Amino acid sequence: MREGALLCDICKSYLNNDKALRNHMKQHVVRYECKECGIRKRDRNTALNHYQKHHEEIPMTFICEVCGFTTDSYKNYRSHTYSHKDRVPCKICGGTFANQNVLTKHILFTCFECGVKYSEKARLKDHVDWEHLKLRNYVCKLCSKEFETKRCMTRHIMYVHDKIKRPKNKICDLCGTGFSNLRLLESHIRTHTGERPFKCEICDKTFGFKASLYTHNRLIHKKIKRKPYPKKNN
Repeated sequence: MREGALLCDICKSYLNNDKALRNHMKQHVVRYECKECGIRKRDRNTALNHYQKHHEEIPMTFICEVCGFTTDSYKNYRSHTYSHKDRVPCKICGGTFANQNVLTKHILFTCFECGVKYSEKARLKDHVDWEHLKLRNYVCKLCSKEFETKRCMTRHIMYVHDKIKRPKNKICDLCGTGFSNLRLLESHIRTHTGERPFKCEICDKTFGFKASLYTHNRLIHKKIKRKPYPKKNN
């Protein structure tokens, strides 16, 4: 790498100067693909002219140049591209992180029973106690509900028994729905984009939500049956 070279944030290529970087960035501009003939255009007006001239009323497809994700909605495309910006993906859980150091810490602690990974040793211990040793260390004294972590129990008491309302100040740009935390918002956005980032390592089936992958593994591969709901007394 030459001294003073400039980095492309999208593909991590190095360019010699500002002009070279600007020219290089043109290849990353959103492209529009015609579903009828497959031709690609780099700007909206050129794409529309093509559709009107050759394939009137044929819808356009927006393509992510990083991962190949496609959608008919420009808003969904823009929302999706933010997930790639300056973040490093975890191949295990599908989450993304600010840099490689944060990712390394994220996958530092591994459960030798099932392979799940945690960023904190204490979180791994809670998992082993709950899932494999069947210990119930955190029990709500008000309703006897059991929890895997102390944090989950504390939040339960705050929001269920103390009636503290969580502010829903994380807003979806696509539909305006509010959520109390970023994780819920990110999961919700996938209902718009159709992304399925969580992949089963056994059968390659993909899921939009981590909980769905967890349930799939338990029911399909581990053959753990669902617990029947208790019958209500008449």
